Amino acid sequence: MNESNKTEYLFLKLSLLFGLLYIFIIPPIQVADEGNHFKKAYLVSNLKLLPEMKDGQFGSYYPSSLLEFEDSNTYLIRSVDNKYNYSKFLSDFSAPKSYSDKTFITYSTSKTHPLLYLPQSLMMGIIKVLTIYDHNLMTPGMYLYAGRLGNLLFFIACIYFAIRISPIYKNLILLLGIMPMTLTLAASVSYDGMVIGISILLIATFFKFAYDNNLKVIGRKEIIILCLFAVALIELKSIYYPILFLFFLIPKNKFSTKKDYILKFVYMFFSGIVSHLLWIMTTNLYVAAVGDSSKYISDQLHYIITNPFDFILVILRTFKHLYSFYLNSFIGNLGWLDTPFPYIFILLFALLLIVIAVIDVDKDIRILYKSKLLFLAIMITIVVLLETSLYLIWTSIPSNGGIGNSIVIGVQGRYFIPFAIIGLVCLYSNKLIHLKIVNAIRDKLLKLIPTIAIYTCLLTTFILVIRYWISNAPIQ
Repeated sequence: MNESNKTEYLFLKLSLLFGLLYIFIIPPIQVADEGNHFKKAYLVSNLKLLPEMKDGQFGSYYPSSLLEFEDSNTYLIRSVDNKYNYSKFLSDFSAPKSYSDKTFITYSTSKTHPLLYLPQSLMMGIIKVLTIYDHNLMTPGMYLYAGRLGNLLFFIACIYFAIRISPIYKNLILLLGIMPMTLTLAASVSYDGMVIGISILLIATFFKFAYDNNLKVIGRKEIIILCLFAVALIELKSIYYPILFLFFLIPKNKFSTKKDYILKFVYMFFSGIVSHLLWIMTTNLYVAAVGDSSKYISDQLHYIITNPFDFILVILRTFKHLYSFYLNSFIGNLGWLDTPFPYIFILLFALLLIVIAVIDVDKDIRILYKSKLLFLAIMITIVVLLETSLYLIWTSIPSNGGIGNSIVIGVQGRYFIPFAIIGLVCLYSNKLIHLKIVNAIRDKLLKLIPTIAIYTCLLTTFILVIRYWISNAPIQ
């Protein structure tokens, strides 16, 4: 196995081994908002792609037995003294249930695009077909673990190919992929795993198109790939759509003419927008239902428009007050933000990401200052969109802060994972690599990457086991 292949295969081995463990170690509904993601994934697996409206509320008819399954596991949420056990696991996994009795429910993911639940629902469907000879085998636990498996495999495929095709930062992608927060999200039913996987794969694709000298021409195949990414990205998380502006990293000499360069960007950029508009027009899901917080949103938007400089201060103040929370929930505050890692680990892992971004460079690949300005502009744009969207949708609700609140409430560190590389690449420099001491540090640190990655996965496993499975009863 040559040197360039080691990183992606290391990721493949670690993510399969530990990801499969996390699927079963993490009890049901113990990843943030997993209950709502599970509802949507189950419904999509049964081809219920769109919600219904009843009494002015969007929702769906959902099996009562699955509601009971979810409710029976909420006792663990934010209650570190409560534990899961083998008897409960066996009951969730193997006790047959009836799915005929259904109740109309409202839930936060009812209007979410079904595309975000394709891997989870597809695996649920496959397992259902494999157990068709005995319907009793499709227990609530079986549905949940099947959804987690589908999500994990899709995420692994995305990151594996991202490492494989990227001409730079293979080790950085590896570390982001096995980071505690990332891999546990991927091993859940949450769509965050899909969002992170596709975003990182898209960034790696732009790196390849821009910096791989073996790719001489950006032709029809490459643009079709980017158009598919655009369609997926806008439906997954529209705030990450500015990632598409990485297109301007690609040298113009890889296009036949300047007109070809501009047209291909237009095709890519508007393919996602057109597909999203078609989705809105065909589903009518963006018509506000009774009880929606549209009044709060419009009032908050008015505040932002009339007080733009104050809102800039709101964002800056948010980072000042919540930087520690953002860092923790970026790297490793698992579950419902109730399973933190030792802060020393958080700091060291963050430092490692920064150091790798500085020293793990290719001497033959230069990233110009104007390219770094593009990276910086995209990163700032996404951060502002992220903070603004939560300020409108979540902070505006009076119980969460209200109109004109002094900081943004609702943003978590995991929302920064999909575009973290865009910020870190601003540290890329070929100048330091010519220094002997930097080269020596680089060589030693890169040799330690496999050990660090294994240790990180083992520590994550240890923390999950003691959090959810080991009793806090005092030793006699």
